[in-house]
Amino acid sequence: MKKTLLLSLIGLFLITIFSGCATVIVSAPHGEKISLLSETDLATFKTTKKVWYALWGLVPLTNNSTAPVIQQYNLESVRVKTKYDVVDYLIGVFLNGIIPTTIMTKTVEIEGNPRK
Repeated sequence: MKKTLLLSLIGLFLITIFSGCATVIVSAPHGEKISLLSETDLATFKTTKKVWYALWGLVPLTNNSTAPVIQQYNLESVRVKTKYDVVDYLIGVFLNGIIPTTIMTKTVEIEGNPRK
């Protein structure tokens, strides 16, 4: 019994860490000319957002596009990073470990320079 429980917990842990597609659409607002910043370029603006998904990342529950953020902050150059951070991991463990669901999150970090 203990061995089955241990194997189940290990399986749940691996599913939580390695599952999911969680696509983020990196796009600019329609008609806007936006340039991409390299890793070494200076960015004066930075924000993050959580994107929520169902079915382990197959179905976005919140807007998974960068266009609204770029438009809201009037950015002319951007750099986008997506990551699965500690908070995302803890959300996944809680939602998939305690309450069996298929919900997960991903963090999107958007850096850039506003238009002058």
